[in-house]
Amino acid sequence: MILVLLTISACNGSSESNGTPYTTYREAIAANDFEAAHKIIAQAEADKERCHNKYERESFESKYGVDFYDGLKEAKTEIFDKEIKFLAADGSAEACARLVFLFTDYEIKGRRLSEGLNDYYSGYGNAYATSVDGFNSRLSMVLDLAISQDNKGLAQKIIKLYKENMDILMGTNKAPDGTEVDGNHCYVTYNWKDKEAAIKKYEDNFGSLKEVVE
Repeated sequence: MILVLLTISACNGSSESNGTPYTTYREAIAANDFEAAHKIIAQAEADKERCHNKYERESFESKYGVDFYDGLKEAKTEIFDKEIKFLAADGSAEACARLVFLFTDYEIKGRRLSEGLNDYYSGYGNAYATSVDGFNSRLSMVLDLAISQDNKGLAQKIIKLYKENMDILMGTNKAPDGTEVDGNHCYVTYNWKDKEAAIKKYEDNFGSLKEVVE
């Protein structure tokens, strides 16, 4: 019988269990219980909505061990990174299916800009480019693990998930096609550099991969 530890809600004094035998998400991921970690964060998100003053925010931080404002976002990233490493190391068919699901469900931040000249970016484009780079970097980490384990099937699945890289040219510069870029605009180009590097790494280890890059 699993003992479920009851915790007092950080806000409004309600008594609720997070439905797991752990008090923090870090305890759950230390036990490789990622389902529990997700449940704890879901409960934390619900509790956060009921926090309206400094005392309640401090109580929330004490209960969940995270910063009130940015902690849950950082926790989700930590859980994701630990889970994909765990699943990649497992390498079973079930683990690989879960990996593909997690990456497919991954939220890319910001906004994809149109290729070419755009109004000076407001931060959305840069957020998108950074988010894609982080996403592809995590794919590359899993690809390296798959190659080290001679898991050809997982490597092939991972390569199919790469997203186009977005490069943003800002300031008073000239774009590769000769377009003048002034201080009120940015110039956006897309490429498959991360995916092409992944394919090369795959082929260096497993041989030819018949994959359409674009």
